[in-house]
Amino acid sequence: MAELAASLAREHGILIVAVLFGMLVICVYAAMSVTHGIERRRMEQFDREFGRFQAASMEKKR
Repeated sequence: MAELAASLAREHGILIVAVLFGMLVICVYAAMSVTHGIERRRMEQFDREFGRFQAASMEKKR
């Protein structure tokens, strides 16, 4: 098994590195997409709450 891995690494080193790099890029993209969705939901929630707060403070001023 070790001999097979060594021969694969010698013959297809660049290909293996390219595939691993591609997998890394996909994982980073997925993580950024998930965190962006979470952040967008947080901002929407904040906007809703802040809008309610502003409406309440405007009513107090009247």
